[in-house]
Amino acid sequence: MTTTKLAAYHYALVKDKFIEKADQLRRLARKQMHGDIDPMVALRNVFEADNAYIVDGYLVVYDISTMWWSDTPILAEQLVFALERGSRFASVIEFFEAKAREAGAKFICAGTALAKSDNALASLYEREGFSRIAINLSKEIT
Repeated sequence: MTTTKLAAYHYALVKDKFIEKADQLRRLARKQMHGDIDPMVALRNVFEADNAYIVDGYLVVYDISTMWWSDTPILAEQLVFALERGSRFASVIEFFEAKAREAGAKFICAGTALAKSDNALASLYEREGFSRIAINLSKEIT
């Protein structure tokens, strides 16, 4: 597995991919939030993140935190974004597992916010040992 901390020299590649993905999601408009995606805000936030890495062709961002019901940390996936076609998704899971162990986390939580198909991405995670445990809901405030 090739892992690199996100750095300034990745900026142009990530910027181009973010703009391309934001345009695609806005065109498809499958989820309320997709119309609100600002690739430049996303770019800024990812490059300011403490835990942002390139893992075998994927941009991976995560946080380690605790939930209100436990002092045991969890690894919360914030972004898994393919930068290269044919990238190995299993490497992302291996990376998350290593970082979770390193932090003493008991769980890894991941979502499907940017997925074209929630079920397809959820199935990919399930093949790696994840379980569906919750449904996220949103309401646009106008």
